[in-house]
This record gives sequence, C-alpha cells and structure tokens, in this order.
Amino acid sequence: MERVTGKKLENNILPASHKVLIMEYLLSCSTKEMIKYKELEYPTFINECAMLLFNGKLGEYISVLSQCRAMAREDVDNAR
Repeated sequence: MERVTGKKLENNILPASHKVLIMEYLLSCSTKEMIKYKELEYPTFINECAMLLFNGKLGEYISVLSQCRAMAREDVDNAR
C-alpha cells in the first residue's frame, strides 16, 4: 500500500487477514458508501483503499489485495 499511495503506513496495527476482509468488503460497496469511507474519520488503511477504488485504480487495488492475501497466508504459516 505504501508504494501505491506514497504514504508511510503502520503495518503492524492491523493484521493482514483483517486487511483482506476490509478490502473484500470495500469491493462490494456502492459509490455512495465508498464516499463515506474516504472521509478522514476512518483509519488510513480504509481511506487509502477507498480512494483507490473511488479513483478507478482497480489494478492497483487488486495488487494491494493480492499482497495482503499473501501476507495473511504467511502469517498463518508462521503461526503453525
């Protein structure tokens, strides 16, 4: 996400599996709801993901989602 947005994000705050769930949920949101999530009152991760979708950057969004999925799988493997 940092490469895409150019902003430094705290990676340790939110587990990768939660990021995946958030991103999958955002894909199902209407435009009206997406506008709400790009407000500053939401966490940065949600803002940035919503902005990617709102601005039509689906390719970048899917790339970030794939990275989060890979990190979530890695977290599961490391927990074993």
